[in-house]
Amino acid sequence: DWGQFAITLSEPAPENLRVGYGISGKADPGKKNDYLLKDGRKVLGDDRRNNTIVVGKGERRVLIDVVPLGDRDYTEGDEEVILRLENGNGYIVGKHNKDTVTIEPYAPGGRRRGG
Repeated sequence: DWGQFAITLSEPAPENLRVGYGISGKADPGKKNDYLLKDGRKVLGDDRRNNTIVVGKGERRVLIDVVPLGDRDYTEGDEEVILRLENGNGYIVGKHNKDTVTIEPYAPGGRRRGG
């Protein structure tokens, strides 16, 4: 299963607005390839800082999907992906500036660990 982050503006974007974010957590987007971040079909940045996503003119919300990859290391525990919004040009980040998606490993046979 995948998770999702929603970035919501208090009012529609007056023009295309680049919103900055950083990524942290136990899940590894690098060499272990635990997940991808996507905006629809486009793969997004997953660096610790200075990634951006565009909220289109007139839009108030954009979604970032967390797509787990075929990790078959069943000994891994739950892994977190944490997205934190960064202040930027044309917007101010409110006090709810981060959220977490948890990737749970699957047991052999396609069942979630623990039932």
